[in-house]
Amino acid sequence: MISLILLVCALFTSNPYIGYVISLLIVALTVANWKSAIFVLIVYFPIRPFLIEMNAGLKYLGDGIILVLFFLVILQKIFIHKEWFGRTFLFSVFFLLFCLIGAVSAFITGVEITSIIFQIRAFVLTFLCMIIISELKITEKDIAQFFFVTVCLAAVLSVHGLIEKLSLRTLLLPEAWAQMDLAETNRIRIYGLAGNPNILATYLMISFFSVFYFIKKFERFKPLFFVIATLIFGVVLLTYSRGTILSFAIAYLVFIVATRQWKLAKSQIIVMATALIIVFLPTAYTAEYMENHFKDKQLAEQSQKTIHKENRYLDMFSDDTIAKSTESGRIFVIKKGIEIFKDYPLIGTGFGTFGDSASWAFGSPILKEYGIHNPIYSDNQYIQILVQTGVIGALFFFLFFVVLIITIIRSHCEKIEKWIVLAFLIAGAAAAAFYNILEDKTFTLYFYIVLGFLLNKHRKYSIQSKNVGDEL
Repeated sequence: MISLILLVCALFTSNPYIGYVISLLIVALTVANWKSAIFVLIVYFPIRPFLIEMNAGLKYLGDGIILVLFFLVILQKIFIHKEWFGRTFLFSVFFLLFCLIGAVSAFITGVEITSIIFQIRAFVLTFLCMIIISELKITEKDIAQFFFVTVCLAAVLSVHGLIEKLSLRTLLLPEAWAQMDLAETNRIRIYGLAGNPNILATYLMISFFSVFYFIKKFERFKPLFFVIATLIFGVVLLTYSRGTILSFAIAYLVFIVATRQWKLAKSQIIVMATALIIVFLPTAYTAEYMENHFKDKQLAEQSQKTIHKENRYLDMFSDDTIAKSTESGRIFVIKKGIEIFKDYPLIGTGFGTFGDSASWAFGSPILKEYGIHNPIYSDNQYIQILVQTGVIGALFFFLFFVVLIITIIRSHCEKIEKWIVLAFLIAGAAAAAFYNILEDKTFTLYFYIVLGFLLNKHRKYSIQSKNVGDEL
């Protein structure tokens, strides 16, 4: 609690040095209380862009917390208890070998060391959370608090998202964000405190399903939690994040069929339909009305296209959308990626060369050679892996993925617990076709934490899978 209070205090000043001091204080508190550190992380990463915009000194707070916790775990496990890592060892090795290939090939290509480290950090930082959580003592109360913080923050972000939408991005946003010149098709989307509609949608989808944990646990508060779930899903729809919704829909269908939670599915589908009718449609059309009547004439003319002519859901496979994707979007990136891969098939071009956050931040030594004049995001994790690490790196990543699935299936847990983690994995695998999902700190943080819960060696609790849908 003290850590979260300090985090809020940092927002009342833009002085980065005060931000650095507060960050150090919060990191220091992790030594005394790891649970508060985890809570800070699940609040920090979903709104990290907003926090940094308000105080740049908070930029490396998450890094500091994770690295200190990881160091403490290593110190206790290896040097004090003389133990070695068990269930997490094999797939961790394959993941680290994948990272090694990317780093080595980048060095050979001529990428700067700073850029290589930057990208390794993007991949590895939240992965360490899995190792941390798997080694710490976890109780059912801890998990309940984890979901409680998640749902509370999601509710706040959802209310804020509605305010952003209905105020036409004029209220409760940093000035720089409010003044952003967004493309016409993006003006209708809620960016939220995540600063990105896709990341916001990912977090809210995770939070939406988390609400049903409380619906199961607390019968007396069921109406309240249904209202919260409806609010959250309505805002998910208002992000117009098609890839996120599709990815989670695929994972959701697999989960329901595999676990046969038909009563759960019935409740959730009712909530989704209600959110569409009483949150999404009224908010979308109210915002359109306000823009038509209260904005200047130019914006009013543009807004006529927001709902009817530029509907991101209905136009997903339109000729215009496909043409834009082929010229400069995802299809263009895939075609260029295949072209580069043919020249570097074995170990690729390395991290920081094509479509990742490092190449965006520091530039790439190969882009101009292939007629790419501006930094790009690949928005496709598969082509990025193939281009940057070649066949060998892709093989290591595939082995990491397969061994991870085997580890989950062979874990001594309830069936539904395994399928919750597998559903996360399926959602990530599907989202990788649309986003650089391994660089999404929000998704990877939650995935690795939930995976850590599953593989935790101190587990002394069990979620009764047969009762999950019965109470709904």
